Amino acid sequence: MSIEYVAFSYRIAKTLRGIHRPARDQWLRAAQSIPLNIAEGNGKQSLKDKSRFFEIARGSALESASIHDVLRVCDGIDDESNRRGK
Repeated sequence: MSIEYVAFSYRIAKTLRGIHRPARDQWLRAAQSIPLNIAEGNGKQSLKDKSRFFEIARGSALESASIHDVLRVCDGIDDESNRRGK
């Protein structure tokens, strides 16, 4: 599911230009961070290490959702894209 979200983010990001660039760039970093941290967490042996990476992935997911809201109120994305991404 997190990989599909990255693909979704890239499809939408291709349409974002101008004033929306900073949010777009931050969104792509946050979106990529989700599956990367899940993968790294799954590779750890200790529960403490696993939990740390899963918490980072969760934080990146929440950050991505917030960026959706920012892009929506600034007319970077439409309501449908905002709903699908969340």
